[in-house]
Parts: sequence; C-alpha cells; structure tokens
Amino acid sequence: MKKITEVLSVVLILGMSPLTVMAGNEEATYKFEYLDSDGDGFISKSEATLNLRLRERWNDFDVDKDGKLSSNEFNKFASVPDEPFPE
Repeated sequence: MKKITEVLSVVLILGMSPLTVMAGNEEATYKFEYLDSDGDGFISKSEATLNLRLRERWNDFDVDKDGKLSSNEFNKFASVPDEPFPE
C-alpha cells in the first residue's frame, strides 16, 4: 500500500492523471502479451521481429543479456517515447 501511495504522490506532483499512468501500464501489458506469442512470459528476439523499434533497440533493453525481455525490461522500453522522424 505504501508503494502505491508513493507512486500516486509522484504522479500528482508531476501533474499527471493516475488514469493516464494506469492506461499506459495497461497498454504496455497488452503490447507485451501480444508480442509474447508463445505465452512463456518473455519476448524472444524472434518474437521482437514484429516491432521494428524494439528490434533496433534490443541491446539497450535486454539488460541481463539473456536473449529475452522480461516484462520489466519491456516496460522500460515501452516508457521511452518514439523518436521523431528526421525532417
């Protein structure tokens, strides 16, 4: 309970809606489950081929270098905004 209160405090201090944060987490969970096509709880390199940005940045987010992304590793990837296209 204390952790939730701390997170909500930070969210409110930053002027973010708790619903926005929750929606972001739900979206990341949905994307993780979609990419984890074999349902083993990890995204393999072959499963990552469905997402070009993830494939290109794989080494940045496979922190433990085990060749798969855990949900925590994927959430870090999902929290990074898309890079804008060069003009």
